[in-house]
Amino acid sequence: MTATPRQMTPGLHQVWVRDLRPLDARQQEAFLVSLALHYGQKAADKIRRALNRGAP
Repeated sequence: MTATPRQMTPGLHQVWVRDLRPLDARQQEAFLVSLALHYGQKAADKIRRALNRGAP
């Protein structure tokens, strides 16, 4: 049985980007792996792209 990832809302996306920004790259990657497991790889990739470009 495979669990369906939860939905990442735009507001939650902004909160994760804001909260992950001050962390170093190693810590960000650890959180992104956890987010991928919880919300799906697509949501984690979207947050990673926002962090890399410095956008909210």
